[in-house]
Amino acid sequence: MFLLYKKCSVALLLLLISLTATIGSDIIQMQDEDEKLILGSYVDILEDPLSQFTITQISSPAFAKQFQTNKKIYPYVINENLNSSYWLRIKIKNSSMPISSCIAQFNNPTLSFVEVFYKDVSGNFRTNKAGDLLPFNVREYKHPRITFEVPLNNDTTIVYFKIKCISHSGFSLSLYSLKSFYATTKAEYYMQGIYLGIILLMILYNLMTYFAVRENVYIYFCFYVLCCALFTLNATRIGFEYLWPTEALFNTHGSYVIASMLLSAFSLYTINIINLKKYYPKLIPVVFYLTLFIILYNGIVDYILIEEHFAHYLSFYFPFIVTYVIAFMVAKKGYKPALYFLIGLSFIIISMVFTTLERMDLFWPNAFTVYGLHIAFVIEMIVFSYALSERLRIIKEEKEHALYEKSSMQVNLIEQYKQNEILKDTVNKELEEKVSQRTIALNEKNKEMSALYDKIKLQAEELSKWNVRLDLDNQKLSHDIKEVNISRVLDKNVAFEDFNRIFPDNQSCYRFLEELKWGNGFTCIECKNEKYSEGKIIFSKRCTKCGYEESIIYNTLFQGSKIELSKQFYMLFLIYNSDGKIPYSHLSEILSMRLKTCWAFSKKIKDKMKNHKWTDLNGWDSMILLKD
Repeated sequence: MFLLYKKCSVALLLLLISLTATIGSDIIQMQDEDEKLILGSYVDILEDPLSQFTITQISSPAFAKQFQTNKKIYPYVINENLNSSYWLRIKIKNSSMPISSCIAQFNNPTLSFVEVFYKDVSGNFRTNKAGDLLPFNVREYKHPRITFEVPLNNDTTIVYFKIKCISHSGFSLSLYSLKSFYATTKAEYYMQGIYLGIILLMILYNLMTYFAVRENVYIYFCFYVLCCALFTLNATRIGFEYLWPTEALFNTHGSYVIASMLLSAFSLYTINIINLKKYYPKLIPVVFYLTLFIILYNGIVDYILIEEHFAHYLSFYFPFIVTYVIAFMVAKKGYKPALYFLIGLSFIIISMVFTTLERMDLFWPNAFTVYGLHIAFVIEMIVFSYALSERLRIIKEEKEHALYEKSSMQVNLIEQYKQNEILKDTVNKELEEKVSQRTIALNEKNKEMSALYDKIKLQAEELSKWNVRLDLDNQKLSHDIKEVNISRVLDKNVAFEDFNRIFPDNQSCYRFLEELKWGNGFTCIECKNEKYSEGKIIFSKRCTKCGYEESIIYNTLFQGSKIELSKQFYMLFLIYNSDGKIPYSHLSEILSMRLKTCWAFSKKIKDKMKNHKWTDLNGWDSMILLKD
């Protein structure tokens, strides 16, 4: 798909090719000391599938016929097979005697390995090597792009290049005279110096601005500008010349590292400059996760698949395009920094596309493709700086507006406070007058109330005396009534309702049992000790000597029965008053209990009375503690 894309793009890209000098014969003629030639159809190509051919073989007549002249206008050559080495052959004729040598330079600075071969005056081959996989100091010419000096004979000089590249690339080649090369190189370094100087000024300016306003967006911008500088230094291999000249391995993986840093810095900066937190907060995770995905995807392609394809080239631009759309959405809401952000980003996207296509050798290199990215970065930084200043202006206006509102609110509060003070004084005066009048009236009322109080006090004392007397009479009357009721219940048949008034619940029954069983004192049935404490079960007694705990119903008629205690009391009362002759069916009807339950309880009482007579009992309660 990658090759298909390149072929389909040629027709469109030809419209963008700069006018550059080319030659149209089999032999290149160097005719001018200021000459610069970009080679097209003068390059002969031979593929070495196993990378085993030597220069002796390549230069032999047998191999000379195997070279194929390049028939394409552009691109020159693409190394379709990454395992192969490619041999290039050019023939240079010196048509101007003062020119003793020329400079051969590859326009793509990212070739992995290039070795040049040419014959000296004695007819022996001389060689030089350069490339991304070799340290920078082995280069004959300390130039970011791979450069060789080729001595020219009086007749025709044949030059061979052996090229090996670990990624798909083109082999665009230019020839310079020495004078032209030095002039071009000098101009390039001036341009790079100006560019890096602007970068440094941008970083220092925004860093100082950060310390002044303490806005994190300026730190993000400094980080982004620094990453842009590293990106261009790596893309042009100037970084290889000055920053990591002995670390050739960084050329292989540095692009991924720097591109990842650039994408991360761009995402952080974008989120803050277009104020995404305010306008589209839900898109913040989208930007972060998209950036992370692209970084991981490119890492897999670079380190695992190690195979470039069309999607790999597009992936780097995808976050910029998505961010462009988001910034457009924010700009439509009237946020001006987002509009300036769009303008700056437009320049960088266009220049990066052309730079990438030029590195893919889809058209001839020219001033725009070489310096377009630098210019775009500078323009972008200036526009972004203006966007930052506009953002700062908006923040300042918002703060001033907030301060104005705060000041207005304070003035209103002060005015309101003054009015409240006046109102408070007026109300206090009115209250003082009313309090004074009310105090006089209350004093008069107090005098009347005092006299009335004295009178009521005398009456209360009299009433208290009468209440004491009535309480004594009521207590005596209540006691008499209770005694009468108890006596009446103990002496004769009464209805269950009347009986239930005396023994309304189990609690009253337990109290009656307690008085009946231990009214004359407690005696432990185990050790005969008479001292006790309250047991764990209600109404039980625990011996203080042996610890034996005796239940309230132990050794009573009610021991072992599950019938409600108040109903057992009443059943005992009815059976006693009938001398044991009341039918258990009658008991069942009166107490609303089952026949079997009434029969069992009646039998239990009659069993107790086998050795006793009813006439010997002194009341129904005497049956409770009756022994067998």
